Amino acid sequence: MNFKQYLINNGYNSLIYAKVISSLNKKVNINNIENITNYLMKNKNNYAEEYINLHIKALKLFYKYKGINAELPKLRKVDNKIPESITEEYFLKTIIPMIDREMFLKPLRVKALLFFLFYTGVRKSELLTLKRKDIDLKQKTAKIYGKKTKKERLVVFTNKTKEILIEYFDKEPEKINSFNLGKYSLNEICSKLKPYFPDINLKPHLFRSSFATHLLSKGVDVTIVSKLLGHSNLQTTMRYLNTNIDLISNIYKKQVG
Repeated sequence: MNFKQYLINNGYNSLIYAKVISSLNKKVNINNIENITNYLMKNKNNYAEEYINLHIKALKLFYKYKGINAELPKLRKVDNKIPESITEEYFLKTIIPMIDREMFLKPLRVKALLFFLFYTGVRKSELLTLKRKDIDLKQKTAKIYGKKTKKERLVVFTNKTKEILIEYFDKEPEKINSFNLGKYSLNEICSKLKPYFPDINLKPHLFRSSFATHLLSKGVDVTIVSKLLGHSNLQTTMRYLNTNIDLISNIYKKQVG
C-alpha cells in the first residue's frame, strides 16, 4: 500500500498531503529526520505559519505510514479567525509557492492571473472582458471596463506583475480574453486552491478586498483606492477600513505616531 492509498484508507485528503510529500522529496531526503527538521527550521521565517504547518502535518502522516518515530517541530500558532483579506506576505510566501508546486496544468497562467488580481483589485466579471490590447505593459496600466458601473477606469500594477504577464503572454496566445478565462474558470481555480488554505476565505473577491487593505495599510488615500477599485461611492471603500481594526491602528501609528 502506497502513501496515497494509506491516506485514502484513513480518511485524509490524499491530494494535499501526497502532493506536499512528493514536492518535499525533490528538495530534501525526507527519510532523514535530521535533514528534514533542519530544512523546516531554516525555512520557518520564509513562509507563513499555515504553510509550514501543512508540511509538518504531511510529514507526521508520512512517518506514521512508514512506522518511523520522528520528532518534528511543533505546529506554529495561527489566528483561527477566517480573514476577509490576506497580506502581501501571505500572498507571496504561501499562495504563490503552492502554485509553483505544479498543482495546475498551466501554473504560469494561474500565477499571472492571481498577481494581476492581487495588485489591481479588478472584479471577476471585469476579467472576462479584458483584452491584452487594453494592457499597457510599458506603462504598467490596464484599461478596465466596469460591467457593474458601465464606466472605464485605469488600474496600475507592479514590476513583478509586469514580468509575469510578459512571460505568460509570450507562452500562450490570447483566445478568449487576456487570461483565456471561461465564465467559471476563476471559481474553479479558487476551488482547487481552497483545500490547501482552510484558514482563509479563498474566493475571487478575496483578492479584491486584499488589494484594498494592502493599499490602505501602505497609507494610500482612500479616495485613490476607491477610484482604482471602480467604486462609485466612497462609503463602499470605507468598509475595508471600518471592518479592520488592525488596519486602522497601523494607519494611525504611521500618521500620528
